[in-house]
Amino acid sequence: MSGQLHGEPLAQGELLAIAMRDRPRVPMQELSDCAISVEAGLQGDFRGIAPDRQVTILTQEGWRQACEAVGHELPWTTRRANLFIRGLDL
Repeated sequence: MSGQLHGEPLAQGELLAIAMRDRPRVPMQELSDCAISVEAGLQGDFRGIAPDRQVTILTQEGWRQACEAVGHELPWTTRRANLFIRGLDL
């Protein structure tokens, strides 16, 4: 699906993975799908109740750069983001 915003084409990225956690200090749980809303973020994610952070996004490109900078390949869930995407310049 493509569209426009203010006459400009919208960039399209790809959602690679979804993860959440239901309470603090527990490992992220990867999901195959989930419900998401502006008000609550990912259904069941404890961070979604925070008024300033319903969903966090991490790009594959940015994560690769971060891993290269520290010299270690780490799982994307180490960053504790909810959505792992590629192809969008955030």
